[in-house]
Amino acid sequence: MGLFKNLKAMTEAVAAGARGEGPSAEALASLTPEQRAAYDAQLAAQAAAYEEAAAARTALEDSRPLAGPAGAWAYGSAGGPTAEELARMSAAEQLEQTMAASKAQFRDLLRNPLGGAPPPPPPPVPGASSDRATQAAAERAMRDAARAPYRATTTGPVSFTRLATRGESQVEEVGAYLGSSGLAGRPDLVFGAYRVPDVIGLGTIAQGSKVVEWDVVHGAADALPPAPAAVSTRFDGEDTWVARSIGEPSVLDEELAIAFLGTAGVGPDRCLGIARSLEVRSRGGDETGGSRTVVRVTGMEVLHPADVPGPQALEHLDGLRPLDLPLAGPPGVRFEVLNWSAVASVVHPAGHKAVPVPSPFPYLPSTPQELLGAYLEVVGIHPAHCYSVAVTEDSARTVDGTGTKAGVGFTTNVGEEQPCADGTMRRRLTGGSVVVIAYLDAEAYAEGRERWAAYERDVLQTRLHRGTGARRPVEAPLFDDLPGGIRTLVKVVDRVDTILDGGGPLDGLPPHRYCWPPRDAR
Repeated sequence: MGLFKNLKAMTEAVAAGARGEGPSAEALASLTPEQRAAYDAQLAAQAAAYEEAAAARTALEDSRPLAGPAGAWAYGSAGGPTAEELARMSAAEQLEQTMAASKAQFRDLLRNPLGGAPPPPPPPVPGASSDRATQAAAERAMRDAARAPYRATTTGPVSFTRLATRGESQVEEVGAYLGSSGLAGRPDLVFGAYRVPDVIGLGTIAQGSKVVEWDVVHGAADALPPAPAAVSTRFDGEDTWVARSIGEPSVLDEELAIAFLGTAGVGPDRCLGIARSLEVRSRGGDETGGSRTVVRVTGMEVLHPADVPGPQALEHLDGLRPLDLPLAGPPGVRFEVLNWSAVASVVHPAGHKAVPVPSPFPYLPSTPQELLGAYLEVVGIHPAHCYSVAVTEDSARTVDGTGTKAGVGFTTNVGEEQPCADGTMRRRLTGGSVVVIAYLDAEAYAEGRERWAAYERDVLQTRLHRGTGARRPVEAPLFDDLPGGIRTLVKVVDRVDTILDGGGPLDGLPPHRYCWPPRDAR
């Protein structure tokens, strides 16, 4: 009978602990020393498991760029409690929450086994209208009003001018516009210029004749007198310009460009932009024979006034390579890389269509250009301090549209017709995964970044510096641990397979631009 009482007391004590209740003094006193030791060990193991689960949950939440309603939809509203809530729960409550989340996720899987569920219905917006333009304007006005308390008091105009150019002459056409508009004569009014990462038109044949759009971002409030056309200095991503070892952070395109500009004696007040060069190709698809539209960065164009000694500076820099640039970037220069693809996944999930209106999450920017302008306004960056701004890509990325019809997922490389910068309707696949800003830092901008952090936390409910892949560590070369003859054979077979797969010129580019191969593998 005594043994039965002891076992019952231990069971009650453990159950009380699982419910978050302390066991009674009588229950603990009735345990044998062995039972008390087993009880204490079990509590310790439970506490360690709870701490581990809470830490894992916190790490997962911190890695996600989106929070709030958009984050709940993107990552699953059935993901369970937050780390803080988890820490306050008893074992029984945690188990109940975990089982509920698992059941909800299983129900979601049964309802939508292929993913791609549509966003929730948008919340009501003041001034809502059935007219697309009116509705979009009402949502934008709401976002502007929400951002107003965070804007810098010194913020000037931020204007976007979009140009329609031809692929074969795009850089020259942009340079001519910068001259004819007078902006080439006032680079202190230019934030930057970049190639819009959208794919316009059908197919990838005759790329040189296809329409390619550019954005020029500036702060000019009045008309300017014409100036000589701007010129560009090009860097090829396959060239080894910077020394990096395996495991060290790779180089941002903008870091190398700023090193070049420094050699030419040019600061941000005379830089007209750093534009990553983009190449579009079709890649062979899966066993069904489909193809994918891939956009990849192949180098960059550094735009500057015609009187900058670009050729001499490039020749001098070439004699110094590989350059030993600082791992954290040039001193005194701030680089911001924002994860637009995370926002696009919830506000513009079907890249082959126009931005949905009404927006499923109208508190978030509807375009990357809006996000870029918001950062400039909140931090209060002056164009004379700005080396470059860009909506662009980093790693190779498929930009085909995806969606579901009748519960079946699909992929398409045919976009809807949308107006281009020249007023012509053309098919478009919307690209752009990151927003990049490079500027000369100052105390006022440190205060501005505090405002931006508050704006992200309170309004956008995002952490857009997460998950960008910027400066990812330099990888070890593939096949380097194989014997020389086998390594060569494997590389040849891999290259032939790539060509047969329809990879084309995109393949064979190094995994890291400007710093490949790593110096400890040369």
